[in-house]
Amino acid sequence: MSNLQQISTIPIRSRRERARVVNIMVGEGKSTRDIARELGTSHGRVSQICQQFGIPLSRGGTQRFSIWTPRRRGRVIEALAERAGVSPSAMLDRIIGSVVDDGEETAAKRLGKLARPVNHRGQ
Repeated sequence: MSNLQQISTIPIRSRRERARVVNIMVGEGKSTRDIARELGTSHGRVSQICQQFGIPLSRGGTQRFSIWTPRRRGRVIEALAERAGVSPSAMLDRIIGSVVDDGEETAAKRLGKLARPVNHRGQ
């Protein structure tokens, strides 16, 4: 059962609760139109909620990944982004693109050992 299925039976009483539900649905890859349909509101209202609460919307033909990274890496990413005049997210996309845009085999060669299976001890 998804997070959304668990909370869909609970009536939404506040803007914050509605934003939490919208955030969950966006995280599940639903479009703003699908979310609006399920919540019984307009597409524009869902977009407004996302803007008000800083909920990132995906663009068509994209996939969302969420990562945690050590602070030292985060500082480097932020510094590079500032230098380039883009957001840290845009900088991560550029970094990833520099590795994977030429296809899986080329990316695996560029990554070397990092693209090989992890050797767990005892297996």
